[in-house]
Amino acid sequence: MNLLLADPEEAVEYIEQITNTNTIRSGHATCLRFNRTGDFLASGRVDGTLVVWDIETMGVARKMRGHNRSITSLSWSGCGRYLLSACQGWKVILWDLQDGTKYREVRFRAPAYIAELHPHNQSGRDLLVNSQDRKVRTFYVPDLNAKDLDVDTLYLIKEHEFEDQVNRLSWNHVTFTATGEYVAASTYNNHEIYVWERRTGSLTRILDGPKEEQGVIEWHPQRHFLATCGLETGRIYVWSIVPEQKWARLAPDFAQVEENQEYVEREDEFDIYGQEELTKRRLDAEDEDVDVVTPFENGALEQQNAGEGGSRGKFRMPILFDLADSDSEEEFVAVSTGTMRRRSPGADGEILDDMSADKKAPAKRRGAKGRKK
Repeated sequence: MNLLLADPEEAVEYIEQITNTNTIRSGHATCLRFNRTGDFLASGRVDGTLVVWDIETMGVARKMRGHNRSITSLSWSGCGRYLLSACQGWKVILWDLQDGTKYREVRFRAPAYIAELHPHNQSGRDLLVNSQDRKVRTFYVPDLNAKDLDVDTLYLIKEHEFEDQVNRLSWNHVTFTATGEYVAASTYNNHEIYVWERRTGSLTRILDGPKEEQGVIEWHPQRHFLATCGLETGRIYVWSIVPEQKWARLAPDFAQVEENQEYVEREDEFDIYGQEELTKRRLDAEDEDVDVVTPFENGALEQQNAGEGGSRGKFRMPILFDLADSDSEEEFVAVSTGTMRRRSPGADGEILDDMSADKKAPAKRRGAKGRKK
């Protein structure tokens, strides 16, 4: 994601303009987690498979298998190269996304429900708690690095309490928005998502989208982008702002102008050159080496993602050119040697065979066994 190409007006959180824009699915997802830059979204499935989605293309970038039970927790490293996953099968695996292999694996004597990598330079001064009394609370955490800190006298300052005083709803999952100015929560036995403003403590928006109870919700760290996980179907629902088309006048140097300006041309700007001179200039330009391999580094963003490591935050996930490596084999069929295509999805979203629904093979008749004449 190139933040330099983003619209500056979209940097302001317009909660009122967020709407359900897309739905993606690869198996039954149980948990979600964005990496720190927001380029990838990791989802854990009920069958133990780990799927990494590319946010820009909404395609599968990695699919890794190592768990035998439902994945319960996901955590990204600060550099974005490693991904920690925990499951109910008593295992915690640290994945290396450079090649999609296991970097470390730890087996416990009980199911692992939460596993987190050390946040390094994150402040951790804001705490969000989902309580059993149907209230969501935010707290201010004191500086834990203070020299005169006394654990026995540690006190958390409560900021706000959020609740549904009319319907008395319980909450499945809670999260902060990208700027931390809002709090979002998915409701228990309901399909709505509540959004509160922290400054005033008032209810700002109720997101009403798919008629399905939402479980885990994750907010994009840089954009107005919300991903939710449906409990019944395991689909991943994407909430974002639909950008508006903008028409603007551009100067010859492609700079946007707000009003009419008198342009003063250079002395030789509109001179007519001969064909030989134009051909020579074109050949000289073609001889220049164009670097299409080295990625552009945004200094401020890289410094933010680097944290204490200095060189962290510069990992780029390699592209998989093999279609079978980027998606599961049950979602593709071999047409011929070296050629694969997707299976045709059914009306209800399930994967069907090659035959269409109205041309299925007739079922075998049950009856008395007989000999062939």
